[in-house]
Amino acid sequence: MAEHCKISAAIVAGSQEKSCVLKIDRYSRAKALLKNGEGLTSAPFSVGGHDWTIEYYPNGYPKDCTDFISLYLALQSAGAEDVNAKYTLSVLGKNGELLPSYSRTPNAIRTFSRGITSWGYHEFIKKADLEALAHLRDDCLTLRCDITVIHAQETSVPPSDLHRHLGDLLKNKDAADVTFQVGGQPLSAHRYNIGRLKLICEEKLCSHIDSDMVATSLALAEQHGFRRLKDACFQFLTSPSNFEAMTASDGYEHLKSSCPYVLRELIARIIPTEFKSAKDIIMTI
Repeated sequence: MAEHCKISAAIVAGSQEKSCVLKIDRYSRAKALLKNGEGLTSAPFSVGGHDWTIEYYPNGYPKDCTDFISLYLALQSAGAEDVNAKYTLSVLGKNGELLPSYSRTPNAIRTFSRGITSWGYHEFIKKADLEALAHLRDDCLTLRCDITVIHAQETSVPPSDLHRHLGDLLKNKDAADVTFQVGGQPLSAHRYNIGRLKLICEEKLCSHIDSDMVATSLALAEQHGFRRLKDACFQFLTSPSNFEAMTASDGYEHLKSSCPYVLRELIARIIPTEFKSAKDIIMTI
């Protein structure tokens, strides 16, 4: 069976972040030969120091997904530590173009571990929809996986030196900008620089982006100069479903009124012109 239908994989770019283009050779034959729960696995490819594969089930997995293609990203080099990653699984058109309607991104960073080695979609795309829209070329289905491995050290948070600052405050009154009266005694105090705390907060926000909070996080990133958080929000919103959910969230109206320019930048950079909601936003900003 492997001689007649297979997955070939080609790495596009990157080290911590890569795009892998996968071709399902002889789509129709794979669908005819492989039953529900039976699949094909790509050759391993390396991202962020770990080996990954794509698992493709032409007739779905599990049993209640026979009308769908199921698609999963699997970690092959699970070690003692968990691996956090962001990924997007997409269908490419006949000419290699990305099809936004068939691009899926999880709402949050996924953790791959010994217990859970794969994540993906039971109902990635309906077989009938794929075949009716003629997205196959020479009976070959082309997919793309964009994956970014998230390392804890990506945000450089310096070690705490709060003890030194507190000690300096007790020794002198230089640059004091407020005085507290405590027990009848005046105590000079300072509007304190919390740069390290800001970096810690940015790191936490980058790791917990979801549809409900992404609009609020994007507004904070723009207003306070958090470039990494802004890029992480933009990456999350490349998914059509995530973008649509963001426009229905409580924070969207605040983002639109307080930072309209960041929405224009978002649309210009990553939102395809085919998105109806994107066109509506352009008209209202």
